[in-house]
Amino acid sequence: MIQQQVGAHEVQRIERLEKFVLNLSNRIEQLEGQPQRQSRQISASKTTWRKLRLGMTKNQVRTLLGEPVRIDGGAVLTYWYYSKKSLGPKVLFDPERVYGWEEPK
Repeated sequence: MIQQQVGAHEVQRIERLEKFVLNLSNRIEQLEGQPQRQSRQISASKTTWRKLRLGMTKNQVRTLLGEPVRIDGGAVLTYWYYSKKSLGPKVLFDPERVYGWEEPK
């Protein structure tokens, strides 16, 4: 068996990393114990959806419609889906402001 000499610097580094991992582990436990944020039921009325305006920020949309069910983003466009169905209601951002949307049917 080969034994290595570990210097004081390496021991301190390992101790810091172990504390960091323990801290992360505790944070994960806290987060997993919290109830999941529920998306607002976005069978929100068409009246609510019709308050959307081109150029609104993501925060403005989030305030109006709630959290999206899913977010898909590319290099240029981001889609916020308010239904599990891809053909359902969604908001399109280019890149940070509303570029378009599709209301619930």
